Amino acid sequence: WNAVVQGIAKNCASVLGVGLGQQKCMTANFRKMILLQAGHGVEQQPRKYETGLFGTLIIQLPSKHTCGSMNIEFGGDTKRFNFSESSGKEVFATAFYSDCEYQFSPVEEGWKLCLEYDLFISANNLIS
Repeated sequence: WNAVVQGIAKNCASVLGVGLGQQKCMTANFRKMILLQAGHGVEQQPRKYETGLFGTLIIQLPSKHTCGSMNIEFGGDTKRFNFSESSGKEVFATAFYSDCEYQFSPVEEGWKLCLEYDLFISANNLIS
């Protein structure tokens, strides 16, 4: 599973503009599991900056639910992602920079299961 997660993280990092050289020094470290039942949402908890931290990766695992969109905010702009239509069959990945804030709106039916990873580039690579 770790190799799959690292592959997803590198693909997402590429979209975020991380170069191939830096991707070689990149890791996705598991942070937490998010399990939402009907009637519940979640907001990102405040966190401390860590050296090399540049992003967050959320992997939504197959778990049938309705609603529960993911809202990512930066500088007053909000992007909304709703993957509930195929939630029972597919895996979805969303990555964003660590200075963005996110929340999941409440799930209406079923359960939403996500894994959150911190994306790091080693400090030695940040200097080059």
